[in-house]
Amino acid sequence: SRPRRSGADHLSTRAPTPDPDKRRSYLDAVLTRSTTFHETMTDAAPSSPSQPDRTPYADHTADPLTVLQDEIDALSARITKQGALVRTLKKSSASDASAIAEAVDALKALKLEGEELRKKQDELDPSKKFDRKGFDELVVRRMYVVPSFEIHGGVKGLFDLGPPGCALKAAIIDMWRKHFVLAESMLEMECTCLTPEAVLKTSGHVDRFTDLMVKDPEGGECFRADKLLEDAIDALLESSPDMPAEERDDHLRVQRQADAYGPAEIDELLKKYGCVAPSGKAYSDAFPFNLMFRTSIGPEGTAV
Repeated sequence: SRPRRSGADHLSTRAPTPDPDKRRSYLDAVLTRSTTFHETMTDAAPSSPSQPDRTPYADHTADPLTVLQDEIDALSARITKQGALVRTLKKSSASDASAIAEAVDALKALKLEGEELRKKQDELDPSKKFDRKGFDELVVRRMYVVPSFEIHGGVKGLFDLGPPGCALKAAIIDMWRKHFVLAESMLEMECTCLTPEAVLKTSGHVDRFTDLMVKDPEGGECFRADKLLEDAIDALLESSPDMPAEERDDHLRVQRQADAYGPAEIDELLKKYGCVAPSGKAYSDAFPFNLMFRTSIGPEGTAV
């Protein structure tokens, strides 16, 4: 009789360990034959202009609306960046008029391109046309936002988040954390809502984060002086289509720098272009309005 072999011996006999060099040679041969076959088929395939190039990474089933929305989103980012550049140039005393004009023209071109893309979007799907009035009514009716202190008359610009609004905010923060904290390994911080004046003074907000306002002496309503000037120049240009090109350029130059003038300069320009208040009287002198809220810290009120 023959002695019984152990399971380990039996397995080693039935399935011997392959030679690594032979395995590597076999794999190289398979890959070589596969590559040669692919190249032969590619060279032999007829090239037809009617058949698109179907690369492994090309998405040939993308929805036209989705592609168009991606283009609109990318263009919106460019508009925001160009708008920031224009504001920086206008605030800088070292910028010349030609550089400002070039930046403003580029911004206008981007905005026109954005309008054209949105028109295409409306044509592809009219149901996607944004109804701003209906949207505002919907978010209030569904309590996404609620006017703050409404039973006491409320205050313009102040809103509270309703239950759906709170849930939406929590979902956005959760998504933000998943991307920046978990995926990007960043560290989260939560800072105070109050910022000392010295910090904002250093950043330039105290000096530059202001708008020049004018007031209707009869009704007391306030208006942004630069917007009044821009609208007045637009009305003048529209009413004078035969205006000489040189004179038109002078008006456009004033319009481009509307938010860079000082109080005395803009007062003179408002009078020059015949801007009057809704009551029919001349506007008050321009005065700066800082867009931040001033508050005092501590019982002495010396820290702001």
